[in-house]
Amino acid sequence: MELRPAGLVLLGMLAACGPPPLQPDGTARPSLTDLLRRSDAILVATAGKVTTTSKYGSDGCARLMRVMVSPENVLAGHPPSRSFDEYYFSPRCGSSDYLELPKVGSRGVLFLRKEHGYWRTVADYWGFIPVHSGGHAPQSLAGKPVERQIAEILLKPGEGYSPGEFALDGEASDAARALIGPGPANQLIQSLLDHPDIRVRVAACVALARDHRNASCASRVLSAYLDRFEKGDFTGISRSLVIRLRALEGYAEPSVRSRAPYLLYEASAAAGLP
Repeated sequence: MELRPAGLVLLGMLAACGPPPLQPDGTARPSLTDLLRRSDAILVATAGKVTTTSKYGSDGCARLMRVMVSPENVLAGHPPSRSFDEYYFSPRCGSSDYLELPKVGSRGVLFLRKEHGYWRTVADYWGFIPVHSGGHAPQSLAGKPVERQIAEILLKPGEGYSPGEFALDGEASDAARALIGPGPANQLIQSLLDHPDIRVRVAACVALARDHRNASCASRVLSAYLDRFEKGDFTGISRSLVIRLRALEGYAEPSVRSRAPYLLYEASAAAGLP
């Protein structure tokens, strides 16, 4: 059958509407240094619509995802200033890694590169770092190296954040240490010991204690909770909080550790932990 010009135009339009000609970008988790090096643009953005495309990777397993993102902070490069689509391939079949992937309303640091005219995350799903600290004003980051900007975004509370979700972000401190070094990162974490929410103070102390076994905050923070538990006050107790308090037990002074087993057992029961 002979195609008329109009038919050729229609076929071209249909082809243009198909999924981008992209392939999975490896499965090994790259270092943050590698993500920085390979990126054409780095930004903090919130995710809008998340769509599963009809495109599969060459293994017939990884699926190409399209995410509409709205930029908040451009840290490097020249991505679009308004909402745009970016792509990544989902984890391969059987992947058991714990991953927090973009979802509607989530915020994250995106490491992007341009390929075939499309923006995609570097190393697919590894090129997204969740941000639970809220939004950050661009002027608070201006003039700082991109590594410092990311560390502050991860560890400094901003606008509209949830203290509970922020306290649960156990990877933020590790990422900050990898980006700017243990000393500067620990200074940022140290400032969270004065946070008004006790869950954030506990999380900060755990992060410091894991880097310095003699962190002085361990006895102080754990003792404050043990005093409450001794009075039968388990207000706001949760499984994640008890797990973090158990982690602090090993770093506390002997006088505090001697009180901990029974009272943490009581707290565990109140939180529904075995």
